[in-house]
Amino acid sequence: MLNSNLLTWATTFEKDNKEFKIERSENGTSFYTIGSVNGSNESNYLLTYSYEDELNYEGIMYYRLRQVDLDGKESFSNIVAISSAKNSVLNVYPNPTNGQVLLSLFTKELSGSATVVVYNTLGQALFTDKIEVIELSSGLTIDMTILPKGTYAVKVLTNEGEWVERLVKN
Repeated sequence: MLNSNLLTWATTFEKDNKEFKIERSENGTSFYTIGSVNGSNESNYLLTYSYEDELNYEGIMYYRLRQVDLDGKESFSNIVAISSAKNSVLNVYPNPTNGQVLLSLFTKELSGSATVVVYNTLGQALFTDKIEVIELSSGLTIDMTILPKGTYAVKVLTNEGEWVERLVKN
């Protein structure tokens, strides 16, 4: 059965933006390019972009954008996870952060409980909360101000599956 994931993003300012390369990973660490979308080169207004990834896979896929300038310089977006079987996505915003983050899970299945865990790079759980999945659709605020600067993993577990998003604290 063919599934597809519709990836959308927006910019409010572009300078020397050649293109966006869309990258996919099955494990969240090894990424490869699956397509590209031309950038606008120069703009100072809202532009929206999209890319449809048609794949024959049920499970969690990880995506990121590689933005390429005209001079070849590159930068990467945050990684997002999408469950192609259930069309679910976990968002952590803002990322990077220096304070609070809003954690949202967009899914068709809005019943049952969810466990949210924030891990440090040593795999130690620093924050754990058990809530109803429906609460994640409107967003859960996590206070990161007490944690030191560094990289963290935010994990959400539900009956539907599990999602992991990398979070950077400045």
